[in-house]
Amino acid sequence: QVSSGWPREAVGAMAPRKAKGAAAAEEAVAMDTAAVSVDSVAVATAPTGPLFFEDLRGLQSLIAAETEGGEPLPDLATLVAELLPEQHEELWRRVLLVAGTHLSNAGGLVLDAEGKAADEETYRTVQAVAALLAAFAEGALDERNLELPPSFAEAALQCQDLLLSVPSAETQTLIARAFEKICLGGFNKREDYYGGLLMLLVCRCLGPMQTHADVERLHHFRDLIGELDWEHESIEGMKINLMRCISSPSFMRAPKGADMLASFYTAHPSFTAEVNSTVKNQVLFSRCPMKAYSVGLFKALKASQTATRLQMEHSVQDWALLAIKSARKSADRARAMLEEVHRHHHEESMNELLNRIYGPILWRSLKVANGQVRENAARLLQYVFPLLPGELGVADKDQELMKQLRLLRETLEDPCEPVRRVGVSTVCSILKNYWDILPAGEVAGLLTVLMNRCAKDKKAPLVRAAVAEGYGWILANALSHPTMAAVLPQAADMLSDKAPVVRAAFVNLLGTVSNCKGIMVQEIVSNETLLLRLAGEHAEHLAERMHKGTQPVAKKGASVDTRACPGYVARHLARLMAPSLFGQDLVVQVQRCQFLMDNWPLPLLALLANVRDVVPVQDRVKLAAALFRLGLKDQAAVAEGANAEPQQVATTFRVVALLLEGATEPPKGNSSGPPRFAKGLEKFVYEHIREDYFLPVLQANLKASARPGLVEDLLFALQPLDPAKFPQSTELIQHELALATRCGTPCNSGRLVALVRTAGRWGLLESVLGSLGERLLAAAGRLGMRQRAAEETTSAMAVAEVLLQDAGARGYALSSSLDTLASVADGITGAFRKACKAGFAEMEAMIGQKGAQASLLGPAAQTWPRMVGLLVRLALHLEHRPSTKVSLGKSSSDPAADGGDGAPAPEASPNGMAESILDQICEALTSEQAQRALHSLETAAATRQSGTPPPKKRARALAELPTDIDMVLQVHERLVEALSASHFLSVLRTDSTDGKNRAGMPYEALGRTLEGSLWRWATVADALEPRETSRLTQSWRLLGRLLQHMPQRGLPTPDVLGAARRLVARTTDELPAENADLRKVFQALFTRLEYEPQFVQFVGTLLAPAAGKDAGTEASGESAEASQPEVHPRISSVVAELLPSFRNLRAKLLPEEAQMPQSPAPVDRRRIFNTPTPQKKSDGRSRSLTAASLAANAEGYMTDDGAYSQGARSFSVRSRSPPLQDSPRALSTASKPCFVESQTQDVAENVD
Repeated sequence: QVSSGWPREAVGAMAPRKAKGAAAAEEAVAMDTAAVSVDSVAVATAPTGPLFFEDLRGLQSLIAAETEGGEPLPDLATLVAELLPEQHEELWRRVLLVAGTHLSNAGGLVLDAEGKAADEETYRTVQAVAALLAAFAEGALDERNLELPPSFAEAALQCQDLLLSVPSAETQTLIARAFEKICLGGFNKREDYYGGLLMLLVCRCLGPMQTHADVERLHHFRDLIGELDWEHESIEGMKINLMRCISSPSFMRAPKGADMLASFYTAHPSFTAEVNSTVKNQVLFSRCPMKAYSVGLFKALKASQTATRLQMEHSVQDWALLAIKSARKSADRARAMLEEVHRHHHEESMNELLNRIYGPILWRSLKVANGQVRENAARLLQYVFPLLPGELGVADKDQELMKQLRLLRETLEDPCEPVRRVGVSTVCSILKNYWDILPAGEVAGLLTVLMNRCAKDKKAPLVRAAVAEGYGWILANALSHPTMAAVLPQAADMLSDKAPVVRAAFVNLLGTVSNCKGIMVQEIVSNETLLLRLAGEHAEHLAERMHKGTQPVAKKGASVDTRACPGYVARHLARLMAPSLFGQDLVVQVQRCQFLMDNWPLPLLALLANVRDVVPVQDRVKLAAALFRLGLKDQAAVAEGANAEPQQVATTFRVVALLLEGATEPPKGNSSGPPRFAKGLEKFVYEHIREDYFLPVLQANLKASARPGLVEDLLFALQPLDPAKFPQSTELIQHELALATRCGTPCNSGRLVALVRTAGRWGLLESVLGSLGERLLAAAGRLGMRQRAAEETTSAMAVAEVLLQDAGARGYALSSSLDTLASVADGITGAFRKACKAGFAEMEAMIGQKGAQASLLGPAAQTWPRMVGLLVRLALHLEHRPSTKVSLGKSSSDPAADGGDGAPAPEASPNGMAESILDQICEALTSEQAQRALHSLETAAATRQSGTPPPKKRARALAELPTDIDMVLQVHERLVEALSASHFLSVLRTDSTDGKNRAGMPYEALGRTLEGSLWRWATVADALEPRETSRLTQSWRLLGRLLQHMPQRGLPTPDVLGAARRLVARTTDELPAENADLRKVFQALFTRLEYEPQFVQFVGTLLAPAAGKDAGTEASGESAEASQPEVHPRISSVVAELLPSFRNLRAKLLPEEAQMPQSPAPVDRRRIFNTPTPQKKSDGRSRSLTAASLAANAEGYMTDDGAYSQGARSFSVRSRSPPLQDSPRALSTASKPCFVESQTQDVAENVD
């Protein structure tokens, strides 16, 4: 493939350009020399020796190890060196005579499928000639005689024709060595071999095994590239391969890659544009070593001369235009390509070039209408400022500098946010680099605009963040510190900015200030403010984690989240404040911790939770040991009635836990066991934290009457430690957990959580889970037989709930006791089905009995809602947690599986138990027995509401509600929520039979059935036994809350609309009780589905029910009654109130309100209306900018009240930003000075 672009007959044409007369004269001289050489050989004595062979066999024996007689052959280079100059021609005449046929047989070198040459004789002959060629060039050619033996030259040319056909890299290297000797030795007609040598070197650089040494070798012969005949037609192959080298990232990453690019750029003027086009394709559209390309461009520009210089300037101009007039990504790449040129812009030659290139386009680009062009120009100015022509005088240079600074200030007030952001960065970078040479008044003016306008830009948090970042750049210049000491305190409000990106930038600025000798952080922000901000950021970070779900702990060495978020701000604040605590000796550390625990406990906890990557482990462990002893001492004082505060003791243990968290390392390899401290810290920790120190405190405070909080914090501090060191504490925790599962009085919730977490960290849950499973199964059995719940049932459920809440304990339980938990789920499911069936049977038996009330769930009805909630959570964890997928495996004859009535339970789905359990429980609540009982109650409710006396002969019906109707409704609510969660998680589950995703299809029908059952039970309950808070209102709120969650879970729009239609049909004068509930539901739907066409049509039916019903029926093909429910006027009014806040819905459904009145508006003076821009060319006609023309240009851009019209905003379906609203007062003051004169004067004095 490589040699396809190198025709052998064109190799000789790739030679330097020569005059025809000179070439003819040299040919005549060469012929005379050859004749003389032939005559001298003819008169010489016939030579003898291994080199003067008579046949092909003798030639091939030169590369053999020994002769036929077994005698070793001398080195080939030695034999050649011993030849007399008169014998050189005879040697190569014999080579041509013996091997000439084979040297012209290129087809014999082709390899077959087995890797063998087509002609082995030709292959060996070429190898021998190549070895002899290299040895002769190195040992026999003498630079004192620049004439090559004619036969040697002929043989070398024949080898050059075969060079790329030779399959052996070793043979190619031998031939190339001979060419290198000829080309570097200055021999006559050396130019005939340039093409062959360069072909081989370039092919090596393009090969799959290319190395940096290959590029280095090509760089050694880079001067030969310019000697080629670039006007010959055969040069096209060389051009293609050189451009392939440019496109190779490995070639450009070589140490000499940039130098080679410069050689390609300057090889010939006709080739420069092609090289630049290739580089442009690589830089703009692929991942490439940008630094190498930039350095290569700069070196080529410096080395170019005459015609090549002109072409190089055109190339730089192309990159400059790209850096200004292209999109942001392409402009960034073009600017990176010009980085090296910009870095040397102070050099006289570069400054002259940049003035010629940027002068006509840069200043004008800062004023065009296209915001992207203005942004690119402002960014480019950061690297080329100041752009002053060298021929200007001092006064003219000052005037030009003032002009450029004025343009810089205008970028800070640009109406486009990205331009302002880039302008802030540009101004701050220029102030850092040229602080001492810029006029003091101009520096003061720029700083004033930054302080008063950019740092308080309410609509652009990124601009405010850019100001904080830019201040940090300015501080890199020590001369700016006196002035910045007066500027920075005015930016202290950024620490409390509502945008995390601004707070993060300001905290980074404080980190820069901490390294400045002339400015102190306390002069900008007080310590109290920093502590409060740290506590607030840490709290927001924890809330964000809880909202998004618990994330797995990052592995050691893994990168942390670097985005601007509360966690990032908290970490950098902790890094800023950590030296003030951990930079002292241990005694001072303890004292400062005591002070913070007394006055600032939450900031101290936030600080210690975020210093794991900042403070060494040994420092944290030493402080933890000291504070642990201090906490025990304070606890003893509390027990004796001293003045110590109990709350401070608990805080101390919590601080110890935070210090020890993350200080241990997991066991190495596959070994199991608890995490351990580093080798030098293990002994230290357990010498200072001993069981006999804290065990009495733990035993005394585990009593039920003890103060809550101390035990929890003490156990929290002990969790990172090795339980093997504390055997008595281990037994105590196991005993307390076992007692918590069987005691009648529920344990304190916080204490129970601490016990479960500690047991999970220490691996003590196995025995607890066994007894817990037994008690839950026993409780389920009693509930299934409609007996009262045992006293220990509540405690067992509390332990199980805590076990599922804690991530560590849950993971251990799901991995070690999977069968136990699955059997508990099966037992509770069967017990519930059995209890429901018995309850509905009891209700049927009481039909017609006046005043009789049944209990649907039995005497333990109060326990069932909590038990069902525990069941569905357990089922979801068992199915969707990794490595815990189980299924119901009981047979239909098992009483626990069929509910004890002989009816088989529904078969489990192939994926596990969550869907099966929900199916069974929902079937129990919506069975035929349930429907009959519910219908009977509905008949009684209808009769009571009508007020008519019952007929003499009527159907028998229930007259009273079940006594546990509220518990039945609670069970329905738990199941509806569980179905919603299971529907959301169903996308994680793949059917094991066909591999297709179930996508939650069974849950849609099941959810509708359960919703209907809940609504009917609530309606009957309110009709027969009304109460102050309507049950229907409570059910409506539940269904509305679930409807709000559906779009956030990414469910299909038709499913969301189906649930919305059902909720709309259930809305009446009394449901919901307040319009705020309706507004909350529809506002959530509008926010998520504003741009969905189906939702827009649905909202239209809510505004105009009659028209919408016809449209919806025609679109869906259903009847009007089935597709569109009757819309209550309350819904129409709420929707009408919300529509103006959502521009897409307003434009689609209220077009008369979407069209805003048009009127003349103030015109941006920086906007150019009749000057060529990157979007359009000038038509060459002049216009007079009258007031009428300006108003016509501005028409439709602003409204009467100062609000931007829709034409000035994006209509992307992903854009949810509201229209910009600017008051008329703000518009009228837009042209006022951007800074106060007195403030400018103060800053100017500081600069002076």
